[in-house]
Amino acid sequence: MEIRNNVSEILKKYMDNMDRQKELDKTLLTVQNKEDWIACLKNRAVENQSMLEENNRLIHELDLFLQDPFDKEGAQLLFDSVHDMYMNGYDDCEVLLPIFYKLITYYEQNPCINNLLFLYGATYYEENEVRNRKQGLKINDESYNLKILEYKKLYSDLDDESRRRIWVAYYNLIVVGLGNKALSADESCHYLQESMHFWNSPQVQALDKDNEEIIPIIERIGMEWLIVEENIENASQETKEFFCRIAGETYSAQMKEKNSVYEINNEVYAAYLHSQVLAGKTDVDTIVDQYFSYYTEKLKSCPVSDEITDEDFYFIINSPLILERWLHFNISNEKTKLIMGTLKTATQTTWYQNFGKRVSSFLNEILAEWCFTLIKYLDSQDEKEEWLFQLLVRRQLPTYLHSVMVMHLAEAYFKEANRNQPRLFAGLQEQYGENLSVYVRQCALLHDIGKTKITDIVNTQGRRLSETEFQGIRMHPVYGAKMLDSDPDLSKYHDVVLGHHKFYDGMGGYPENFQNTKSDYRIIIDLITICDCIDAATDHLGRNYKLAKSLDSVIEELIAGKGHRYNPELVEILENSPGLQKEIRYIVSEGRL
Repeated sequence: MEIRNNVSEILKKYMDNMDRQKELDKTLLTVQNKEDWIACLKNRAVENQSMLEENNRLIHELDLFLQDPFDKEGAQLLFDSVHDMYMNGYDDCEVLLPIFYKLITYYEQNPCINNLLFLYGATYYEENEVRNRKQGLKINDESYNLKILEYKKLYSDLDDESRRRIWVAYYNLIVVGLGNKALSADESCHYLQESMHFWNSPQVQALDKDNEEIIPIIERIGMEWLIVEENIENASQETKEFFCRIAGETYSAQMKEKNSVYEINNEVYAAYLHSQVLAGKTDVDTIVDQYFSYYTEKLKSCPVSDEITDEDFYFIINSPLILERWLHFNISNEKTKLIMGTLKTATQTTWYQNFGKRVSSFLNEILAEWCFTLIKYLDSQDEKEEWLFQLLVRRQLPTYLHSVMVMHLAEAYFKEANRNQPRLFAGLQEQYGENLSVYVRQCALLHDIGKTKITDIVNTQGRRLSETEFQGIRMHPVYGAKMLDSDPDLSKYHDVVLGHHKFYDGMGGYPENFQNTKSDYRIIIDLITICDCIDAATDHLGRNYKLAKSLDSVIEELIAGKGHRYNPELVEILENSPGLQKEIRYIVSEGRL
């Protein structure tokens, strides 16, 4: 079959396109003046549209190949190609997973242990990526790691790489599983003790006691398990005692190696301090002072760069969360206010400088957690909204550009609608008065904030989205509403964020269980919905997966859907207002940027 012979070329071309997309995105971040930036954005849109078409064709050819049964030669050919793709960092779970599943089925029936262990490990990571993309999807995170560990009994017969995969599986269980909350503190402790016992067994020591590929994994398992500190208060007494022992040993070892406490890993230091509280040797108030001093001093020597080390990266993102968590242990309001004020200023500086150009689902999850943690300590609503927009929305280019566009459209639309049909806004006018236009503006800026939790999907424009990814997209109103519900000052945006993809009559759109027709904010939901649709349909720069429509055709669609999908009175205002049409036409064309 010709496609079979070309499978390596198919994946190579797909990888080349991924490289080109990264180059185009990187150029956008490095261009300084506006004119060049706009030119780059336009060129990016044209090239991405072309690559989208080609990638969809390549995926179709790959799907055809996967429909046929494999022989040994065909399986190995596909394995070699996908192995190279994965190991070289071309991570696209929706392309890789179907191949992995097909190969796993083949190799479980036609054993090749080395290939199978690689596939189990890679599938574990890719399924975790799917879980991150579609929050709440129930996946047995640990099944593939447990399958790998079944091959411990053959340890002496495995090659170097396969033996290494045994320890990577332990790392995934003990550290990643704990971090993902797939395992409890007690469960992770069990696997850690099991791994230590196995490492010290005669057969393992005879083979790998000096193995430079495996020893660093063993060391990482012991040190990084200390993230259990976050949940250690809920662990059994046995686990607490084991934690105190490991924390003390790791801290002592690092103190012997380092010149000062400020060079110690932040998770190790936090675990050691907490272990001292558990042992009754100190109290939380004291360790808060100690860690706060450590944080502020270490921050002075932390480099400002997009290329910071992993240790500095985790120090910057984890330390504020550690301190805030400890502040809940009956710390005085005065000390809490002082520390949170310092953390706000520090994170504004370090997080913007170090992470301004980084986009990943993991980092965005951390940013969102910290953002809504800190909001509770901010005094004014304006400050909270600015913090939210700057830290989350603005750093994700597609969502940022779209939100600003919807804001401009909503401002123009609201001004004309309020002048033409003020009764539509009468109830909210009583509540907000002259600030109603400000409320509309903020609704527009924050309506897609839930997309900051699914950046990998939003930024996937080089191929068609899978059904799983579409399910993730359809969840962004729910994510956004939950984020805003964390603070009373922001809950007034809840209905608009949750309902901006619902049909006017409530009989379509998502989420299904939200009754937009009964919302006090229904008219604003309807307004943002229309403005959202206008920008999405006319966007010729940021949405490479479809061709932009003319404003006239969009207006025709609004008219056709009025009364069902769109608010009929708002549509008629646009339909009968040449001035509003002219202003919107400018916003979505010359005024787009």
